[in-house]
Amino acid sequence: KNSMALTLAVRPPTALRCPVCSRIFTDPVISINCGHTFCQKCIAGTCPADGKPLAQDKTIPNLTVGMQIADLKVYCPYARVLPVSGASSALLVYDALGQIIGEIDRKGCCEQHISREMPAHADTCPHGGLPCPNAEECGRIKRTDFVSHVEVCDKRACTFQPAGCRFRGTAPAAFAHSKTCPLSRSSELAQATAVTQLCELGARLTEHLENIAARIRTLEASYEELQGVAPGPAAAGAREQAVRIEGPNDLAWAGREALGPDGELLMPFNFRCLGTFGAQTGPVWCIQSFRSMLFTTGGDNAITVWSLGAAQPIRHRVLKAHKAVVHSLCVSTEGDVPLLYSGDEERQVVVWDLSTLAEIGTFDTGHDIVCGLARAGDYLFTASFSCIKVWQARPPFNAVHTIREGLSHWIRALCVSADSQRLYGACHNIISVWSTTSFNELRRVTTGFGSVHSLALTAAYVVCGTYNQNIHVYSSETLDHVTELKGHLGTVHGLAVSPSGRFLFSASLDSTLRVWSLSNFLSIQTIAAHDGSVTAVHWLDGLLLTGSADRTVKLFRPFLGAPVSNIPAKKQSQVFQACWGSAHLPPAATRLIKKGAEGEDRDPAREATSTIRESLA
Repeated sequence: KNSMALTLAVRPPTALRCPVCSRIFTDPVISINCGHTFCQKCIAGTCPADGKPLAQDKTIPNLTVGMQIADLKVYCPYARVLPVSGASSALLVYDALGQIIGEIDRKGCCEQHISREMPAHADTCPHGGLPCPNAEECGRIKRTDFVSHVEVCDKRACTFQPAGCRFRGTAPAAFAHSKTCPLSRSSELAQATAVTQLCELGARLTEHLENIAARIRTLEASYEELQGVAPGPAAAGAREQAVRIEGPNDLAWAGREALGPDGELLMPFNFRCLGTFGAQTGPVWCIQSFRSMLFTTGGDNAITVWSLGAAQPIRHRVLKAHKAVVHSLCVSTEGDVPLLYSGDEERQVVVWDLSTLAEIGTFDTGHDIVCGLARAGDYLFTASFSCIKVWQARPPFNAVHTIREGLSHWIRALCVSADSQRLYGACHNIISVWSTTSFNELRRVTTGFGSVHSLALTAAYVVCGTYNQNIHVYSSETLDHVTELKGHLGTVHGLAVSPSGRFLFSASLDSTLRVWSLSNFLSIQTIAAHDGSVTAVHWLDGLLLTGSADRTVKLFRPFLGAPVSNIPAKKQSQVFQACWGSAHLPPAATRLIKKGAEGEDRDPAREATSTIRESLA
């Protein structure tokens, strides 16, 4: 922080400066009372903008601002700062207040990096210093001068220094002296050598023990976190109490202390990862659930069924009826028998009885990849390229109607309202609403914010995630645009909402999961736990589940208390992210690209394919 305050390469924007101290935010937090951001140490008195009281216990970390500050460019800590000369080509240096404090000496290091990447450069900077191997009093030597300094350094010790020789000189002089050193045949030399070896061995053993102790502390912290106890010193009684919770000892009970009587999250809260399990042999495309059963699909043409009624997920069964990648799932509890519908890239829809997990029917939609499924009453809706088809939801699954008007591209998302009277669909940059009984279009809005890749509904809002990284919120009644949620750095692939609709969860190409408040439209937490694009997010009765291109599913549990830290996403190539974790696109994605309509936004998968082809050529 000190080096960044002295060597900022850009003038920090006003949005990243505290309204109280006017400096770059230090530990930025959001005041729950007024919604404004301040330094943690500046939370006192009243808000300068609206006069509302500020209290230390009424704040949550502003992780988005913290990441933006970490992305500010700074100069190398070994750069020399000179007074301002006024030259037009000068490399100016700014302080935390945004004021110019000098310029960089071009004879030294002029490297600029974002602050979180600067330590890696500093470790190898040629202008950085290395300790002299001969004596501490030489100080640190620039890397560029290190070899020449060692050659002329006059503090090289004699080989027999352990025996008590105090000679020091240049390397050639020390070598010549060692041949005639009076202590070269001393019996004390053997003793000194043995002592030196024992000291070196003791140092290695001490380092090894410290590493083991650190590993034990890490494992204990992980154990305590999994048992619901915050990492850190904890009494044995507290740990036993965390294990003996009042209720079923299974995942379905996890996180109950952070939920209210209505099943809604209690503020402040934060999500922590309970565990990870390898779900599929390829990217995880879909996640759905029924009671304590979880369903996931990937690149293996199958549906994996997991049981969450234990201390950890158990692979219960693998449903194999598809001959192609399954891209959509829909669970329906309407009627006497709960059903699971699954659609694949070869136009097939398979229907499963969830009480027995038996296949009860299969039908061909006859129109490209089934990329969306939704059920309302007696009808099943399937989405594909430029059309939505309506089917009987029960055998014999006859076709009822086809919706084509206004649909000229992929319908990537379908949602049904809570009363099952309205169907919401997103086609390119258009959101349409249809009646689920007459199939007439009730309303349509052109977003103008890029292709819509995901949808979520609450009683008050229609929320859509777009290709252009942002999330847009519309009124559910009028489809008027309400606000825009910014923070993701890639396409928003998936959305989910909490039971009452107060909180939103978003999964993105940037490998992160974000938690938002739909009351004040602020980001609450950013979770960077996956090693690839996060492709799906699902809320299950107090648990949050995510699927990713890294072929895993992660379970997150809510804990009471504000988030204490944020782990930045791992830096990955655009090809890795766009290709869903591998160097080759899955067949369905290849077909999506081939079918791409003219006028579509830039598609990351298309760009990745082009990059791969160019590299192969």
